[in-house]
Amino acid sequence: MDDATLVRLAASKQAGLDRPGEVTHVGQVEFYSDNAGCPQTGEASSILVRYENPPKVGIYIFCKARAHWQYADGPIYGE
Repeated sequence: MDDATLVRLAASKQAGLDRPGEVTHVGQVEFYSDNAGCPQTGEASSILVRYENPPKVGIYIFCKARAHWQYADGPIYGE
């Protein structure tokens, strides 16, 4: 699987834990390199998650750790 798919899967799982039954869409992955907040590889990603109820949009941050993506922060709400 490519990194975008791995981030979507990790975000879907985390968002489902945070707000069970409310996730309507997981997408729009962005990647960043040389990120000091991700000490292991310096690679980070952000992903937009949409929910059924307000606040309807959240952004999750993930850091790459070896071959997988780990939850780092979120949801950060805003529209």
